[in-house]
Formats: sequence, structure tokens, C-alpha cells
Amino acid sequence: MRITVNSSPPACTGLVPCLERYYPTHWPRGVTSVSLSGDTWHMGHAHWDIGWGCGYRNMQMLLSSLLQMEPYKTLLTEKGLLEMPSIPWLQQMIEEAWAQGFDAKGRDQLQGKVCKTRKWIGTTEVASVLRNLNLRALVVDFVHPTGAGGTHPKLFQWVRDYFRGRVQRSNHTLKQTPSNPHPSTGLVPGHVSSDSDSAAAAVSSPDLSPPPGTETAATETPPPDLCLPPGIGTAAAETPPPDLCLPPGTETAATETPPPDLSLPPGIGTTAAGDKHLAPEDIDYPPLYFQHEGHSCTIVGLEERGCEASLLVLDPLHSRGKVGGVIRNPGVHLGLLLRGAGQVKMKEYEVVLVDGVLSDEEKEEMKIITPFQRII
Repeated sequence: MRITVNSSPPACTGLVPCLERYYPTHWPRGVTSVSLSGDTWHMGHAHWDIGWGCGYRNMQMLLSSLLQMEPYKTLLTEKGLLEMPSIPWLQQMIEEAWAQGFDAKGRDQLQGKVCKTRKWIGTTEVASVLRNLNLRALVVDFVHPTGAGGTHPKLFQWVRDYFRGRVQRSNHTLKQTPSNPHPSTGLVPGHVSSDSDSAAAAVSSPDLSPPPGTETAATETPPPDLCLPPGIGTAAAETPPPDLCLPPGTETAATETPPPDLSLPPGIGTTAAGDKHLAPEDIDYPPLYFQHEGHSCTIVGLEERGCEASLLVLDPLHSRGKVGGVIRNPGVHLGLLLRGAGQVKMKEYEVVLVDGVLSDEEKEEMKIITPFQRII
């Protein structure tokens, strides 16, 4: 399915496939293992949502992957989600989830309204939208630092285990179907490894504190005319009508024009020496919505160098030009995506993962949003 974009941020495609090609042919010195999510678009801020729109942009990134991945693609298509929803559309989806009884506590904290506002959203709003779409969205809470100097080694271990399929999940974990291999390499997003696996993160009973970043702010006034950058296609601007949010089906978008080929140029390098190689998994894992107080990002993988690890992160604050630089020359610009232990030192983090499809009966049972895991 070709995704059309009912949105106007600087979007950038092709990053994860680029990394799949880069690591086997340019194994960076010291790297022992790399794990990657399924293909995910980078959705950067437009100038009018800087400072408050990161939650929406990261929800768009997560949806960009789900819209390319079975069984989620079929489910979302059946739900009428045929294009990337804009921020006003996502705001409408949050209020629709509240109207269906999801996250009453979060609804009350935000006074029951996010449409046409600049209110920040967090993990519970994202989980509410996804669950209302019959997606099993689970919240994981990393309650406090677990290492010296305010670091979070258990968070890194958990992310590692997630992309290895070793995170303890719900009792209804869905076995996904393999993704189509990348046409030029025959590889699928998965795990690059030359070392052994390790144990799962510690887990305790659920307990939810209010999601980070739910303050009220001034009413949003998007500019009247914003266009997608070259190579992504054209679409309607994210401008709500005077008195209504934009409900699904009322926005129009032209069919997406495929972006220019940003693949690595021929002969860019040779196969890495030794036994380090891409070992494709038979499952694509969606990226992770990654929240801390005041900001959120999207985790698309993990790079390990012996006992040290770095998250591979897409940040809405990064411009399309900068992310495009990673695609054109990852050997020079890959550091833009890396977050080592010293850069992940906020007091608390939360993650949203998608783990299969909910039946209508299960959906009714999951309207209260509490952490599936609390890592302590």
C-alpha cells in the first residue's frame, strides 16, 4: 500500500533500509551488534508546532511503520486510516478515544479537549488512540535511574531484549508475518550480531503516574498553506476549519510521489571482515514511542559496542535535511541518531510498544491505561 500524507511536516523516508545496507558493508570499528525496527519515516516539526507537537510527530512515526507492516496495515486500512493523519486529525482521534471511555484520568487532566490547542500529549494519549484502533498498545515505565550517575542501564537492556523478541509481553502476543525483503539486498529489518544474548529486564507490578508533558497552552493557529518538501508529494495543509477539527475522511491529499532514490551509491565499500553480518529476523518489530518529561522521540534500533550501547533515535527536532544527510552518508552523519548512556539521564522514561491486535472484547478491557511493566 502506498501511503499518502495528510500532513505537512518535513518528512523523510528510507532511513531504516539505508541502515540495513550500511551496517553489513561498513561495520563501524568497535560495533558488536545492531538491532533495527521495521521501516519508519522521520516526521520533523513544522515551524508552527515546535515546542508542543513532538508527541504527535512521534505518533505519526509509529503509524508510518504500522501502515507498512502486517497485520497492522490491514487493520488500519479496515479502520479507514488510508493516509498519514495530520496533527488536527490526531487530536480528533484522541477525543474520539476519550469518548469511547479510554483513559478517563488523562481526559480529565487535559480538561477533555485537545482539538485546536497546543496542549502536550504523552504516552497515555498515544496508547488510547492506538487501543481505540484495536491495536494492543502497552506502556512501560522506567521509574528511576538504575545505574551510576543517573543512567538507565535497564532501559538499554529492555530495548535490546525488545528488538530480540525477548521482552515479557501480554498473554496474547501475536506472531507477526515476515516483512518483504528489501529489493536490493534481500534483507529485512532485524538484528546484526556477533555476541550472545542476555536476560530480560526486571519487572514489578503496574502503577501509573500522570504522563509527562500534559500542560495546557495557547490555541494552535497553523499557517494557512504548508507544503510537503520535494520528493514526498503534496497534501492538504494541517489547517483546521474555523469551528471543527478535521475528522477522518474530510481532508484530501494527492497521491504520494515516491521520494528520490537515496540509496547508498554503488561501490561505497566492501563487506566487513570477520563474522559480523546482518542476521535477518523473521519478525519486524515496530519502533518505540519514547517519552521523558518535556519531550519525546522514536527509537528505531540499538547499536552495541561491547558492554556499551546507544539507542538509534529519530527526533522531531531534527530537520529533514539533517536526516537526509544520514541517508546520503551514514558513515559521517550517523551520530545524529545515536543516544548513549550519558545522553539518557532524565529521572523517568516511558515507552509505548505495539504488540498485536485486540479483539473487541479485549479492547473493552483495556480502557484504563496503566503500565504493563514498571522497570525498577
